[in-house]
Amino acid sequence: MRMSVAVIRTPLSPIDYTFLGESAYPIEFLFKFQGRLDCEAMRRSLERVLADFPPVASLLKKTGSSTFAFETSPHACPFTVVETEADPDLQGPAAYDLLDPVSTVAGQPLARFELTLGPVLSVLGVSLSHAIVDGYSCFYFLSAWAAACRGESYRSPVHERSLLTPADLPEMDLSEEAIREGTGWSLAGERNAPARESLCWTRLVFSNETLKADAAQASDATGMRISVNDALVVRLWKRFAFEWPGSGERRFLSIPVDFRRVYPEIDLRYFGNAVRGVTLSRTKSELESESLAELAAAVHRAVASVKADTVLHSLRQLEALRRAEGPEALSRLHVAHPEAGLLVTNLSRVPVARLDFGSGAPSDYRIMTPAPRTAAVLPLQDGCAVDVCPP
Repeated sequence: MRMSVAVIRTPLSPIDYTFLGESAYPIEFLFKFQGRLDCEAMRRSLERVLADFPPVASLLKKTGSSTFAFETSPHACPFTVVETEADPDLQGPAAYDLLDPVSTVAGQPLARFELTLGPVLSVLGVSLSHAIVDGYSCFYFLSAWAAACRGESYRSPVHERSLLTPADLPEMDLSEEAIREGTGWSLAGERNAPARESLCWTRLVFSNETLKADAAQASDATGMRISVNDALVVRLWKRFAFEWPGSGERRFLSIPVDFRRVYPEIDLRYFGNAVRGVTLSRTKSELESESLAELAAAVHRAVASVKADTVLHSLRQLEALRRAEGPEALSRLHVAHPEAGLLVTNLSRVPVARLDFGSGAPSDYRIMTPAPRTAAVLPLQDGCAVDVCPP
């Protein structure tokens, strides 16, 4: 992608290092649109937006024995346009041809976009390194690009990773148990990148009526203000803890909590990874015997425990681990327990309908992220969609 900005080098935050290497999965989507999108308008608007989102226009660069940075480059962020005689289909193995996947290794682009134009349909393939975005930031960028393509303004981001790098680093306990309690993630051996073709996402849809009823019943039973998300997370955990295979008797639930609202160094304009994990565990018999209300209360307390001090502690642990054992150590962190876990993530507060590049909102989408044991939640007008990737 042609760049009109000076070279910008952005050192990684402690969280960013978690998503380096071949085994780190990117955030990937296919978005289907009715009609043929204006590829030149999209290309021009992308070039404009990249000036405000330099990590997207970057290559990963090694800057020291244990440090990396995002460095803007004219060779970053390829935007490829493909013309096809038949309209592209989001379903089936052919959908992988609609995506140009990134690899988060040194010298490689951290974002790739592929636009496929059929006779009457268009598909935009999005692949963004998880090192530069969490779910919120992914949709922050895409909605800004769409707004620019429509000739509208968008909120300029803040992307300085130094805001999340602790100024002081006391001696930290780096044992597996301390890392799990302090960061919410598990040190459970090397991550193995799954074969994309072996994974199959399925979609569940929940109405606002159902979600609100679950939350109201749990609130009445516990005397706590249980959110619809607390109740939804438990509904998913109770189901997939028994449907999915797992080793041992204990089942784990992991939730990445967006801390932009509680960490004073940043706000909603922060573009990058701003999540701290929380993990709960129960035996299968406990999951059967505890009510939805009881488990929702436990989820609520765990999420509420993510505050400025616990976020800072997590950032210090990640930074201390990188300094002590190198960035490779963070590649052993698992956001979902690899053998008996479920990760439930609210990908974005921004609805997919906001991604209108001038010809209307997407008519459908498909998550392509190779992330087994994950349930990804996206808002709908009258509820939410939960895309689930089994082990």
